[in-house]
Amino acid sequence: MTSRSFWLSSGQIVSKSWKILTVLVVFAAYLYMLPSPIDPPAYKYPKPPVLKGALQKNSILHKAEQLFKGQIIGPESFAANKNGTIFTGLADGRVVGFKGNDIWEITRFGKKLPECGSFQLEPICGRPKGMKIDINGDLLVLDSYTGLYKVKVETGEKELLVSSAKGFDNVPFKFLNGLDIDSEGMIYFTDSSTKWDRRNYRYEVMELRNTGRFLRYNPETGELKLLMDNMYLPNGVAISADESFIVISEMNICLLRR
Repeated sequence: MTSRSFWLSSGQIVSKSWKILTVLVVFAAYLYMLPSPIDPPAYKYPKPPVLKGALQKNSILHKAEQLFKGQIIGPESFAANKNGTIFTGLADGRVVGFKGNDIWEITRFGKKLPECGSFQLEPICGRPKGMKIDINGDLLVLDSYTGLYKVKVETGEKELLVSSAKGFDNVPFKFLNGLDIDSEGMIYFTDSSTKWDRRNYRYEVMELRNTGRFLRYNPETGELKLLMDNMYLPNGVAISADESFIVISEMNICLLRR
């Protein structure tokens, strides 16, 4: 290779490199200028606790047995009645019951479509989340999109108790999530966000805004009361066995609040 051809080759390589770099810079600038759906504030996580005692790592769930493989997708909250039937909500909008090797549909919270379970159709097909058996043996269910329901487990008949569209204090429920009930029948539940719905929970996690709420509903009087707001994606709710306290998980900040 002559000196002239070497310098020509080197010049061509440098020229191509600058072109590639220019394209990358322009593309990065374009991405930077795109409007973002989230507007996260600064947040500093506290120092995590030491993983010992009750928090110590374990492998207990490695011994778990998978049930009804291929028959259910996205089971989350569970409830059991006195007859030993267990209920859960699925990603396609159904609530099912199972006992032993048998599983059957109780009801569904939306339209029955082949594409149910997809991101696009979740608001149409429904997404049952928190659920508990009440003192009368009925199943209380939160559909993330439409509200709090009472379901007759024998017939699948649904009664809307609290509407998401109505919400609380003129603010609709956007992301109904966890639920528990005390011995007097009072229903406690979380609305995880006033901005993002359940299918867009990733944005809620990334944005880290404290727009969640914790509420109580009295089925006897129909009274709905706000117990706590400004929460970071409040999720599960659990009432202690003696009903002296309630634990709520705030998913965004990895916190259990008592």
